[in-house]
Amino acid sequence: MKRNVFVISAAALLLFVVMAAPAMAAAPNGTELCSNCHSGAGPAPIVTLVSDNGTTATYGVQNVGHAWAAFDGTTYIAGDETTGGTFSGPVGHAFSVFSVSGFPGPFGTTTVGGTYTITPSAGANGSISPATAQTVASGASVTFTITANAGYHIEDVIVNGASVGAVSSYTFKNVTANGSISATFASEEQKSIVTIALTGLKTGALKYHNKVTVKGSVKPARIGEATVTFQRKAGAKWVVVKQARATVNPSNGAYGYSYRPLKTGSFRVQTAVAETDLYSAAASAWRVFKVK
Repeated sequence: MKRNVFVISAAALLLFVVMAAPAMAAAPNGTELCSNCHSGAGPAPIVTLVSDNGTTATYGVQNVGHAWAAFDGTTYIAGDETTGGTFSGPVGHAFSVFSVSGFPGPFGTTTVGGTYTITPSAGANGSISPATAQTVASGASVTFTITANAGYHIEDVIVNGASVGAVSSYTFKNVTANGSISATFASEEQKSIVTIALTGLKTGALKYHNKVTVKGSVKPARIGEATVTFQRKAGAKWVVVKQARATVNPSNGAYGYSYRPLKTGSFRVQTAVAETDLYSAAASAWRVFKVK
């Protein structure tokens, strides 16, 4: 039993020498710390950014082990035989922080610091600023501004593969990994206006067996069709009796359609256009007539 106690104490002493004497420190290689006296896998320390003045970054260490040591590459920075502490180093450097859960081992490792790259991109008809990849120190922030060209709006912004909506700016905060941001843009909808007029009537009535002709225009003029809907009054309700497509003249927006009602009674008609990427939906007023 005495011999075992002596071996454990020697191992603990060796770790202390590594942390207390940088010149004698053995560089960790991912599986070894303190010249093989602590090896294996264990709980990784929790390392958080405490402050960053643009030159020096200070980190706080918390772990569930008995000791910790921080390295800048292979250079020993700081350490202690307590379960927490702080260390500082140049902004932009990457640090490996080891925690030892017992003597001997095992230990866990956490990497902090370093720099990361945020890559922006923008689709046609808009821009994102800054437009080039940004190198960001660990824990720092960077903001991107998204702007649509005239006649267009922001359609969506994707950050690290997920939509954040049609936002005009986005800030990456406390950056700890590479990232990406992309924006897409769409045309602004123009308001549509539909007019309607009827021909073939006399004092608001159509003679049975005759045709009524619907004419009007769609503004702005565009390639496409308008839907003409005829309804007949049945009791207190209006019932659709005919629905047809009318071609819109792309030069002046004019359209026309003729219909021969099969019954007498009260009728009404309306013309509508559906929403598109460029134009809003719209409908004309209802026009009422009688068939006698």
